[in-house]
Amino acid sequence: SFLATLLLFLLPFLILSFPVAALSAAIAFPVKLLCKTIFLICEGLSDIPNITVSILYPGALFMCIVAVLAFIVFAVTKKRVKAVSGIVCIAVFFALVGGGYIYSALTGERALIDYINCGKSDAVTVCTGGNATVIDIGNGYSTVIKEAYYTALDRGFPEIENLVLTHLHNKYPESLSSVFDRYRVRRLLVPLSEENTALCENLRQICREKSVEFLSYEPGEEIALSEGFSILTYPDSYIKRSVQPIVRFDLKIKNRTVSYLGSSYTEAFPDVKLDCDCVILGSHGPLYKSEIAADMSFARFVIFGENAKEYCPFSASAAPSLLIDGSVFAEKK
Repeated sequence: SFLATLLLFLLPFLILSFPVAALSAAIAFPVKLLCKTIFLICEGLSDIPNITVSILYPGALFMCIVAVLAFIVFAVTKKRVKAVSGIVCIAVFFALVGGGYIYSALTGERALIDYINCGKSDAVTVCTGGNATVIDIGNGYSTVIKEAYYTALDRGFPEIENLVLTHLHNKYPESLSSVFDRYRVRRLLVPLSEENTALCENLRQICREKSVEFLSYEPGEEIALSEGFSILTYPDSYIKRSVQPIVRFDLKIKNRTVSYLGSSYTEAFPDVKLDCDCVILGSHGPLYKSEIAADMSFARFVIFGENAKEYCPFSASAAPSLLIDGSVFAEKK
């Protein structure tokens, strides 16, 4: 009808002229300012090392339940009970945070090692000394890094102290930018080479923008990451039938050694002799074409990736987690 059409035409003018719109804008401004201030404070606090604390430790769930119940009582009761429940909420909060730091300190001497396999991409997560380190042996995508992050989170480490790239791909700038936006990464370690100078500079610029420390290393160098923990790197190797690099590195943790051998490493070095406690036969690199003939009897554990599965003639584990605690070196389920 004509009346309905007229009202529909006038409706935007009526809404704009109504005082509610102006009042809502006046209220929205301080709310927006408050939210922005809170985010800026949180952003500043997140730059403090070890400011985050995990509550994935024994007893934390019970304290969370107590805090929730105390908050409910605080919300629905009168003054006297409200004061008591409020004190309980505050006490449980500090106990929860303090418990996280105490548990981290008590377990700081342990080392937890996890091997993550996502198709042809691998990662190794090392949680020790109160920090998490992720070694990425991937194809430049962020999938395996995200899996490694959540593995570290499950171990009680909500941020990555060191993200180590074993070799470079052109996809890294885009994928790492996404990772830095979503997860807290303190430091990026990148291998230097003459052919990847421009790519390294690109990654350096991204790290500068995302407040991530950028460090480079020479392949073949031993990288000391913390007391009792270092990574011995090796130059990439190649075989004639593939252009993909074959990666190797050794994790040296508390007088124990874990060696990672990329896919087909034993084809490139059939007489390889390793002095280590554990060997990881990874999936990144040229596909296996023949049975792995290298002697692995010296290693207490042999872990294989998906690509190595059918070529392992000896007993191996389908990616367990490893625990190093003093003299103990064992599988951690």
